[in-house]
Amino acid sequence: MPYVDRENGNIVGVYPLRQREGQEYLADDHPDYLAWLQARANKEALAAQNKAQMVADIQANFPSLSVVYSAVGLAFPDAKQNAFMKKLVKVVYWLGKGKPNGD
Repeated sequence: MPYVDRENGNIVGVYPLRQREGQEYLADDHPDYLAWLQARANKEALAAQNKAQMVADIQANFPSLSVVYSAVGLAFPDAKQNAFMKKLVKVVYWLGKGKPNGD
């Protein structure tokens, strides 16, 4: 039993209970409500697909861990700084890459 807000004839909000005056009650099988549900499902599916593609692109373009270590070695020539940064970079690399083996 959804209540809806409309803007220019399009449903812009659906609520289980009446929020304020002017909202229109639609039956669960009303074509406008079903179209809104389908559009929302399509939007969520597209967002999930885009996110999955972004993650795949990031993981595919990650440099190898050895390349990252050599960059850290050049940026931090001091042995103590280098050791600390390599540990930090390794954790961040694992989180970004999604696997602990590095390559």
